[in-house]
Amino acid sequence: MVAEGLSRVTFSRVTTDGATPRGKASARSSVVTPKMRSDSKRTEPRPGRGFRVPGGRALDGSIVPPEDSVRGQDYGCPSCGSQLVVRGGSETRVRRHFAHPRSTACSAESVKHLMGKEIARLAIERAMGGHALTLEIRCNSCSSPFGVPFPTCDAVALEYTESSGRIVDVMALEGSLPAVAVEVLVTHAVDEAKAGELRAPWLEVSADDLLTDPMRWRVGQHRLKTKTCENCRTIAQCRAELLSQHEIELDASYRADVTLCGSCRAPTLFFSWDSTSAGAAPPDPRPRGLRNIWTLAARAYGWWNTCLECEDMLHFSALRAEDYQHLPPLRE
Repeated sequence: MVAEGLSRVTFSRVTTDGATPRGKASARSSVVTPKMRSDSKRTEPRPGRGFRVPGGRALDGSIVPPEDSVRGQDYGCPSCGSQLVVRGGSETRVRRHFAHPRSTACSAESVKHLMGKEIARLAIERAMGGHALTLEIRCNSCSSPFGVPFPTCDAVALEYTESSGRIVDVMALEGSLPAVAVEVLVTHAVDEAKAGELRAPWLEVSADDLLTDPMRWRVGQHRLKTKTCENCRTIAQCRAELLSQHEIELDASYRADVTLCGSCRAPTLFFSWDSTSAGAAPPDPRPRGLRNIWTLAARAYGWWNTCLECEDMLHFSALRAEDYQHLPPLRE
């Protein structure tokens, strides 16, 4: 890169006062400064350069990935219809790809966005036919990814205009009513204004992810009904049932976590609270299960959580995968 840059410049010797010495070297100190050639090449990319596209439209209208293309057959740009050239392959060191001719009316981004919408539409149609289309979402509670099936629908439309006037890339419909809107991300994410005006549940998925795995979508931002994983929903349900069963009205200064008692293995609550100093008494009203107990190890009284069932002292332990079998089953 340095050598390439240096090949585009010539150097002239100038003195510190800006004059160019002639003949013998001047007694004054001199520095070397670069002077660009008047005929030097452009360093910035020229507009309308050719680019690769991730798929070409065959004569039957289907979109073919480069690895499935056949030399000698015609493939057009899915966006502008320009003739694509099949290049590379196993006989070369270059991976098989479609080359798009120079164009000022088309870009790699526009092609990728159009293909992303087409792939999303086809994936939803396959889901309507019984194939599994999975949405991978990050849990709002534990941040772990989890999968949910795509919502039920019976039709799909491209460039659908909502009642708000907003146009969405793909809309899945159920009984002619919007079920879920799909926005394909290439360069511009859904902004707050559009997110606030969309009426139907919506999700955003990257065009690159659609091209990689059309039947498993890694969802970015969304406004779907399901936002937490099954484990977190099970814990929340169990927490609510334990609070109700033991008639505990939890003050805002407390946090209640679900754990298993080490003695009776029953699900119970472990309470924590904010305190200004170590050993500070829990604030009133104290929930049932908190007891001031003398321990031989500390040779003093201290506040401990006890099991709501057997009243044995608790040591908090986060739930493991095998512990969920001891919790009440989740009710949807």
